[in-house]
Amino acid sequence: MIKSKIHYLFPLPFIYNFFNNFLNNNLKVEHIDTYSIILSFAYFAFLLTIGHLISDSLEINNLSLSIGLFLMSFFVVNFFTLYFDKFFLSFHNYFYLTIVLWIFVFLINYKKININKLFTLLITFFITKLLSNNYSTMSFQHKELSTDTTFFWTPMSKMIYENSLVYSLENNIISGYGLLINYIHAVNFKLIFDSEVFSYSPATTNVFLFLGLLFIYELRVKKPIKLSASLIYVSILLNSDWLSFLFFNSTMGEVITNYLFTIFFLFIFESKTMFEDNIQLRNRYLVLTFSGFLYFTKPFVSYLILIAIFILFIIEKDIRILFSGFFGLLINFLNYRFVISGNIQDGYLNSSEISSINSLTNLNFDNIFTIFKNFYILDKVTSLFIFFLLVILIFNFIKFRSLSKSTLIIFLNLVLVFYLYSSIWESKELESAYRYILTFINLYFFVYIDEVKKL
Repeated sequence: MIKSKIHYLFPLPFIYNFFNNFLNNNLKVEHIDTYSIILSFAYFAFLLTIGHLISDSLEINNLSLSIGLFLMSFFVVNFFTLYFDKFFLSFHNYFYLTIVLWIFVFLINYKKININKLFTLLITFFITKLLSNNYSTMSFQHKELSTDTTFFWTPMSKMIYENSLVYSLENNIISGYGLLINYIHAVNFKLIFDSEVFSYSPATTNVFLFLGLLFIYELRVKKPIKLSASLIYVSILLNSDWLSFLFFNSTMGEVITNYLFTIFFLFIFESKTMFEDNIQLRNRYLVLTFSGFLYFTKPFVSYLILIAIFILFIIEKDIRILFSGFFGLLINFLNYRFVISGNIQDGYLNSSEISSINSLTNLNFDNIFTIFKNFYILDKVTSLFIFFLLVILIFNFIKFRSLSKSTLIIFLNLVLVFYLYSSIWESKELESAYRYILTFINLYFFVYIDEVKKL
């Protein structure tokens, strides 16, 4: 009896901590701008309607995945036809081209689309524009908690928005680094503000808080478990200015990587938990193709998604999986070989770093201990959540003698973090390991939900 109701107890310490801080701060969350949240919710409603249209048209039956496809499609179309970008197209031209392609998809599948959703799309778009016209990006003093945003994420998003993708790749601040994340930041700004000059607004990224809650809501588990996870999710993210900054209140790469990696990884390995029905076979390969483009997000994630696709190929022995999943890499090779000017190479793990990889005997294990220590000092609340999750995992492992693929990918990411920070990156500041550990925090919550339902 107690085990079946235990998910009601897990959120209590997190809710208490949040409201205690909320009351102590005069009923305010100081790092969150209220108007930005309202505007981002209107934009979320617009994306939600887009998700319905795409889900119905492609018979995906999942709004989160459909929205992910929509946001990525602008980059995929541009990157696939980068040759034309080099000569006469711009970011804005490609933006409208991609919109036209989506309209074409909807027209082909018009019999599957509810006309009321088209009206809802227009209404939510109009409301978003109405709110954005009365919004000033300078009305809220946004604090940059990391120099990464001012050094790379915001400037490169601005460069894409005001020029083109090919120009940005050739003038990349970090040579060879994938620009999918920056491109989506530019797309969000275009859809909400459509100004001539790019400037960061929290409204463009606050939407990922709502998208995270939508992701939890869509999972095929009982509502009390979803509510438990949602309460912890909101309490943790809103309570911490750093976690808010990292996952929905800045241009940091984790904002988009967290959302996209989680939904596409779960599509690959956990479809029964995500989807009401099986996705159509032809559209499955389309989604796998988009999954491969996650290579252009961040280190670790770029390789983890390719590993996941390769494992799926090994399991199903379907060569189309390999071709679809690695299609983005093929296009990347061709673009750098024939389109992009300059001697630019992959920016994630260069040859000098690869040559530095040594055996396990040369690891600096003190760094691993320091990472754990720093993690706890930096974020005790998230540490408590991970402790709860670890206890549940151990309990269920003893009972069922198995671990989910999502749990294994989290452990693999941890192993990579610990290995790199105790070998190749041992001289880097260890606090940044915190970000790599939590890069896809939504996946942690999926594992929490998946394990709690087994209790």
